[in-house]
Amino acid sequence: MAREGSVDWAPVTNEWCAVAPLLGFDERLTQDFSLGNGVILGPTPAWLREERATRHYGALETLWATGAVTALSTRYEATRVEEPDPDREGFSLQDRADHALELASLALWLARPSQVGIRIILHSPEPRGNGEGELHRVIPIGVHPADDATHAHDEQDLEAAHSLHEAIASLKSGGTTETAILSLLSALQQNAWVPRYAMLWIALEALFGPQDAREMRFRMAQRVALFLERGEEAKTLFDAVKSAYDLRSKVIHGARIAGLTLEQRLKVQKDAEDLARRSVCKILFDPSLPSVFDGKKREIFFDEKVFA
Repeated sequence: MAREGSVDWAPVTNEWCAVAPLLGFDERLTQDFSLGNGVILGPTPAWLREERATRHYGALETLWATGAVTALSTRYEATRVEEPDPDREGFSLQDRADHALELASLALWLARPSQVGIRIILHSPEPRGNGEGELHRVIPIGVHPADDATHAHDEQDLEAAHSLHEAIASLKSGGTTETAILSLLSALQQNAWVPRYAMLWIALEALFGPQDAREMRFRMAQRVALFLERGEEAKTLFDAVKSAYDLRSKVIHGARIAGLTLEQRLKVQKDAEDLARRSVCKILFDPSLPSVFDGKKREIFFDEKVFA
């Protein structure tokens, strides 16, 4: 997270807000919508466009802040800037708010992959827009060319994003599911193909990788296929994942992949993104599954699917 600088701190206050203009979300909302975990989706606050706020932005930040009609926001309590987060060593309360807004943006992508995302977060003590605060830049989610970059999130998508974000916020810290989701977020923030594809597979292996490394290719393909599909569709997916795993191994171990055309790279990247998205959504929408993936019975869970 890059700090763009702090300015003219206000007197000590307990109330802060963090606002992230939502780029690509062009539908003008008339009321706020909860995205869960204290994050609100609503109209961009007017003060974000006023000179007392924009005088602290650069040219790009001004464009992003003044051009967005919708924003994500969350409120929190802090007595000072960079106050340590008591629940997470090495992080501040501002970092916690940033993380919540980034995960809300990821939840929107999980609900519907699109160009919607955030690039800056403005932290301001209350009253908001008094021209004092701190600007953070964040790495946006990179949209795949095959995704629908123009279709607006409808009400059903927003309700799904709310449920997904609430489920993410309730995950066991450091657990398998959280690790997979954070790896997926890191993958989507990569523009370069190799690290993006590698991080997608790290997310998939966090969820489906066996505890021991025997027959890794076969067991990964089997687990993904039986978790997501049944019948002939499962067999087709099994073969596809085995083939994809071969490419994953080449990428992870630095083998030459110059023979892949751009079209082929985008195709396998899209396939991996879809697998990760479908898997994460299935887990998060079922309240019983996160504890299975995070617990000691995950291996039994997959073994039982083989003999089901």
